[in-house]
Amino acid sequence: MILTVKHLIEQYHMLQKGDSVVIGVSGGADSVCLLHILWKLQAEYCLRLLAVHIHHEIRGKEADEDAVFTEKLCKERKIEYRLIKRNVPRLAAERGISEEEAGRLVRYETFYQICEQEGYQKIAVAHHQNDNAETIMWNFLRGSGLRGLAGMEPVRGKIIRPLLEVKRSEIEQWMQQEKIPWRNDSTNETVNYTRNKLRHQLLPWVEENLVSGFCQRITDNTRIFLDADDYLKTEAEKWIQGYALQLEEESSFLREEWDKLHSALKRYVIRSEINRLTGSLKDLTAEHVEAVLRLEGTGKQLNLPGGMKVWMDYETIHIGKQSDTFCPNLEMKYCCFPYEKGQKIIQNVYTKWFDYDKIKVGFQLRTRRTGDRIQVLSKHGSKKLKDYMIDAKIPRQIRDQIPLIADGTDIMWVVGYRMSEAYKITDETKTVLQIELNVSNQ
Repeated sequence: MILTVKHLIEQYHMLQKGDSVVIGVSGGADSVCLLHILWKLQAEYCLRLLAVHIHHEIRGKEADEDAVFTEKLCKERKIEYRLIKRNVPRLAAERGISEEEAGRLVRYETFYQICEQEGYQKIAVAHHQNDNAETIMWNFLRGSGLRGLAGMEPVRGKIIRPLLEVKRSEIEQWMQQEKIPWRNDSTNETVNYTRNKLRHQLLPWVEENLVSGFCQRITDNTRIFLDADDYLKTEAEKWIQGYALQLEEESSFLREEWDKLHSALKRYVIRSEINRLTGSLKDLTAEHVEAVLRLEGTGKQLNLPGGMKVWMDYETIHIGKQSDTFCPNLEMKYCCFPYEKGQKIIQNVYTKWFDYDKIKVGFQLRTRRTGDRIQVLSKHGSKKLKDYMIDAKIPRQIRDQIPLIADGTDIMWVVGYRMSEAYKITDETKTVLQIELNVSNQ
């Protein structure tokens, strides 16, 4: 076992002599195995080791016993030990995420914080081959790209995974042979967590009924996917440098050049720019990316996680936050209800009724921007909003401050002036959208 792990360490240059290493130790077989092996290699690599145990405050007495166990384990090996208590259930509730995800965030936040504050260089975690297979399968099911299908990397920044090519069964067998005790986390046995469903139900069934040695086979493709991902990422960055205008809160590029780009590279451009603008791709799924690729037509827009949007004008595609979508002095209230033919239409100055089914993109309160149009005659096409404002003799100095209700680039309502004919109630209307605007006191 030690020789296998050492080979992986050397292959990926995980450790250099004199490194200081934070080790995540839960008390389970995997982390105890990792702790023991790094302890055995400590003298050879002149390592400074710190074992960190995160108490999640979930399992009561059982969790307390895990903490006692890991502390004793480290004292026996003269390894520096740190117990960190974090209320994971409370954190999960505050952030609106699962306890599983909250626990993961807590662990890595703690590890990185210790590295930053105390100068540790590496973070060793006990992920093994089965963990990697579970990750790859989960990423595949949620629609991940090549990077997700590559699974876990042996080295990623400060993170090192010395057990990544070792099977869970091999770890437990070796621990029994060496007579090294470990703790069993009861939450690992329940199928209430997504990861455990993959671990205890899906992957064993695949191994037994479809593909023997599936975990090994699925992880064998890691290098292939990583190489392909690196290549596409490099090519996407070259294109971005050549054709994208990168601002602090927005990225834009000409539709003419975008249309020439292969769809595989488009996906990487989108992900790269979202990551640059938000600092994270956590909530961006393959579905979001594919929706961007399907976006066509001037004035079309798409909401993305992190408060981001993609929108199009005549010549350009934009990714970012639209700064012109807010009218802070107005409060908008709206509701929908069925319309009955002949029903009296309420038309106050700041309350309007619209045919809800005629809305194509989605309505929003904003000020004007390039490409806006409005239909002023019932039997004719639309005209530029700029031309309408000129015809309506709206003073130039206030045109940019006039609030609008917009459906993409189609203006539904120039507030205080007129509605678009295209959205008015007719005898065929089935659902009414009522929008009421009020001046805010703030």
